[in-house]
Amino acid sequence: QFYCELAENARARGDVEAAGELLKKAGEYDPHCARARLIMATIARQRGDYRAALEAYEQVAVHDIELLPEILDDMHACHEQLGSAAAFVDYLHEAISRYAGISPVLALADIMSHEEGSEPAARFIAGELLKRPSVRGLSRFIDLSLSRSKGAAHENLLLLKNMTDQLLENKPVYQCHECGFYGKMLHWQCPGCKHWNTIKPIHGVAGE
Repeated sequence: QFYCELAENARARGDVEAAGELLKKAGEYDPHCARARLIMATIARQRGDYRAALEAYEQVAVHDIELLPEILDDMHACHEQLGSAAAFVDYLHEAISRYAGISPVLALADIMSHEEGSEPAARFIAGELLKRPSVRGLSRFIDLSLSRSKGAAHENLLLLKNMTDQLLENKPVYQCHECGFYGKMLHWQCPGCKHWNTIKPIHGVAGE
């Protein structure tokens, strides 16, 4: 983590070469360091090497699957740059099979909605909600259903949408497994107990 901190600072000031050397040192201490891979991916994207960035992001998920929600949007952007949207869909299907959270489901539903329409995307989310109940998933399902509803059904969906939005508002997303600290963003070092790499996404109906 020390070398990753130094690498982040070097990258921020534009010294990519120094950042790379520091990340190599981080890898010597921990070959499975997901944070180092994240920084590598950021550097690769900055220089336009989207394939290298994707490889680094995929390694992040291999070394720490709990970081998957942090990388999906960036992976999607890389695939769009490479014109490999179908490969990202395949990746999401595989991720859904091994990750219990809702984020890859929502990412795939967004793509389905864009390519096939809201109805197939809503059916897909509905099926997944039976396996992994989620307020976030329900909220997205309602969004997709609103455009196809009218009258009293539309008003009822709006009411449900308002309720789910209130449930999600200011809801903590991460929790430290060591001391229980809650937060809205990922911290590599817990602000509460100062342990490293102990903050992970909250799972369950109201979480990931």
